[in-house]
Amino acid sequence: MNIESTDALSATTQISSALEKLSLSDKIVILNLSGIIEKGKTSDIDFNKIELLARKKGAFSFIKSTSRLHHPESEILLEKAEAGNIESLIIEQFVTKNQSKFNDYIPSLISVLQASQMEEEKSAVFEDRLYDEIKKVISI
Repeated sequence: MNIESTDALSATTQISSALEKLSLSDKIVILNLSGIIEKGKTSDIDFNKIELLARKKGAFSFIKSTSRLHHPESEILLEKAEAGNIESLIIEQFVTKNQSKFNDYIPSLISVLQASQMEEEKSAVFEDRLYDEIKKVISI
């Protein structure tokens, strides 16, 4: 069964409607989902509900493939810029397109996450140091 969807919020209903029309007794149902999700996310599709419906209609097995289901990639258009300035341009464009109260944390978090592990510093100590710095930035 091949289904193309752009709306993850209504995909469960769309798939269920298609399954209702089929005779599934003693069959293996292979659901191939494809498309670019414009609304919702893949986790909004209730695969448990879909599988229960297939089994209720007598399906022997239910297999799903979501490998061809994608989210639109955000486009970041960069004009000619110096190599050191690209990061700030990307952040600026992201902040402009995605308004959020958390955007103020971006530069500070990037700075903290650029830290390197010191010589002879154990990984656990390095991770603790990173977590402490991140907590300071976001004031937990």
